[in-house]
Amino acid sequence: MKKIFLLFSLAVMSLAFCAQAVAFNSHDDEDQLDENIRKPGMSVRKHYVTPEEAAFAAENKKGKKKVLTKEEAERYAAEQKALKEREDSIRKAEIEALLSADYSLVQYVEPDPEPYEWEDEEEILTPIDSLKPYFKVEVNDGDSIYIHKDINTSFKVNDFYMYFICKNGVPGPMRFVAHYYADDSVEFERLRFSIDNFTYKYTPTNLQRSRDGKFFAENFDNEMNTSDEARDLMAALGHCYYANMLLVSDTGVSHRIFFTPEQLNRFKQTYELYRLMGGNM
Repeated sequence: MKKIFLLFSLAVMSLAFCAQAVAFNSHDDEDQLDENIRKPGMSVRKHYVTPEEAAFAAENKKGKKKVLTKEEAERYAAEQKALKEREDSIRKAEIEALLSADYSLVQYVEPDPEPYEWEDEEEILTPIDSLKPYFKVEVNDGDSIYIHKDINTSFKVNDFYMYFICKNGVPGPMRFVAHYYADDSVEFERLRFSIDNFTYKYTPTNLQRSRDGKFFAENFDNEMNTSDEARDLMAALGHCYYANMLLVSDTGVSHRIFFTPEQLNRFKQTYELYRLMGGNM
């Protein structure tokens, strides 16, 4: 009998222990469930909030204890709707502007270059004090002759250059000099220039031809007149990047001279100093 009672007591204690464990585990699982499931009377379906409820929640998240009335919630919802409509309108206008923009490629064409011409009112930007050191000044009967220091004026040196003479400080007409010296004569009568791919012509006067042993010398020192031909030629030589000159002979034998960068630089510096000192041919 005692044995049966002992077994019965052990069974009752086991059942009580299992019930307590189940209750403990059920309590832990409930803490992990969704709030809507733990709370009686709440639907387990997804809860969709109205604009009024959203406004109420937004106000409460700010730490405010104020509860919105229905009118305040509706006003808040209307303000949010108006803000969204305004943002949508701005975005729509930006998209329309992008779609209506002209994305066609525009080809810009550089204007065709034009020949150099003499300009009476031309502005020279080079400082005059930076040019004067390149020139020597020779005084003759009160006149000042400005000639580039790098020029050898001997007729035995093949060279072509510009210089000018000042009377009472005022430059007279520009002068153009040709010294041709070689063992073959050309007997040129005219000059034809190719200056930056444009053609210029000039017919010199007072041509002098002589012979020095087996060499022939052909020279001129011309005061450039006021004709457009002479003035434009001086302007072209004073501005160009490339130039060559053909000594044209009536005998059928002509000779081409290619100007060096040094010669072109001397043309430019002489022209600029002449214009800065008031030279206007």
